[in-house]
Amino acid sequence: MGRCIALGVTCGVAGTQLLANLFSPYRLTLFLALLFGGIAIFVRKNVDRRWLLILIFLAAFTFGTMWAIFRANLRLEDGVADKFENYVTRLSIQIVSLVQDDGESFRFTANVIDDKPQGVPERIQINWQKSDQITELWPGQTWRAALLLRRPAGLINPYGFDYEALAFARGVRAIGRVRGIPKLLSAGHPVGLHIRIERLRQHIRHQMRRALGDSRYAPVMIALAIGDQNSVSMQDWRVFNITGITHLVRTKCIIYLSLI
Repeated sequence: MGRCIALGVTCGVAGTQLLANLFSPYRLTLFLALLFGGIAIFVRKNVDRRWLLILIFLAAFTFGTMWAIFRANLRLEDGVADKFENYVTRLSIQIVSLVQDDGESFRFTANVIDDKPQGVPERIQINWQKSDQITELWPGQTWRAALLLRRPAGLINPYGFDYEALAFARGVRAIGRVRGIPKLLSAGHPVGLHIRIERLRQHIRHQMRRALGDSRYAPVMIALAIGDQNSVSMQDWRVFNITGITHLVRTKCIIYLSLI
């Protein structure tokens, strides 16, 4: 019976991914899930086991469908309103991810805090050009910044990388480019467990970069150690592809990230 429930919920969630458009009759789908489940409980002693499993599967399938649509609609509603698109908005944000530093700019994910305006997403990908005043950022820090907001967008080519889908999966519903000089509100003490882990990862990356220096294998070692693939060069990825070990590197990083 447990396997039947798990299979039904999984099929309901997976089937939702095939819908061209999402509908939102939450009450109807919840009613059907309760109806099938109630019938299964009521007739469980007076009906053939196969029919009982079918009823349980239908109840789980309907519940899985309802839950997936509900969650998807919540994320779709958490988007950038037209009035904030390509418009500078002053927001208070907290860094919640590992900070990427390419030498010219910082990139990280931040949550909007303190009276979030209606129409501004909760999670934003921040692009911040480096300046003499700001040389280092850490997860957990809270800043007050002027951000130019826009919706995530990428090239939609067949069989190509879909950046918009990746941003949606990660809950990032806006891209914010920093304007001016933000003001530091808090250094991030104390912080939650997730942010503590991100701070630890960044500290480990900092120490590994110091120890490994400019060695070509340094980005790969960092990727395998803390799941940060951003510094791995395209040349190295081509070597991995030719030698057939790309999946080993990516799998190790995915496993590590899934643990945090």
